[in-house]
Amino acid sequence: PNIDKWMDDLMWLYNNHYGNNFFKIGECLRYEITKRKADLCIVDNLMALDLASFDVDKYEAQTKFAWELKQIAEQLNVHIIFVAHPRKAQGFLRLDDISGSGNISNIVDNAFIIHRINEDFKKKTKETLGWKSNDPRYESTNCIEICKSREGGIQDEFVPLWYEVNTKRLKNDMSENIHYGWEELPQPQFTEI
Repeated sequence: PNIDKWMDDLMWLYNNHYGNNFFKIGECLRYEITKRKADLCIVDNLMALDLASFDVDKYEAQTKFAWELKQIAEQLNVHIIFVAHPRKAQGFLRLDDISGSGNISNIVDNAFIIHRINEDFKKKTKETLGWKSNDPRYESTNCIEICKSREGGIQDEFVPLWYEVNTKRLKNDMSENIHYGWEELPQPQFTEI
């Protein structure tokens, strides 16, 4: 509850009760990014969007959608995180496992995969990447894999992170303790009925 109050003026959530037509969302994105001077926009997710108005096949529509997001980002100087879920993969999750058009990973400037460190992840990284059982990354709860970084040229880099249950944040290390200010807000009072 405290973090919700703290984020009131910092975060805007598009109400998808207004529809999931990308052209309408695109117009709204442009308007809100400009009005609010946003630095970051998260579009979640490809499969939830109605791309039928592009009047082309599904994969070409997804490609056009990715290009449109890229244009919005460049024109309005905003970073857009576009969530694209994977299709069901049998092996270790890779960038080409994105469900949908293969062009999406070609268009974006940066591509990341968020992995949960569980027994399946450990087994598959040992088999696929040759990691040893004592690899320190296994001590984390999650890893962000940098699959593509157009500017930095980084790829196949795994960044370990630790999930903190009470704040629902991913931290850089287990002992990280950053205070943003929301913790000091008064606790909301609830009345029992």
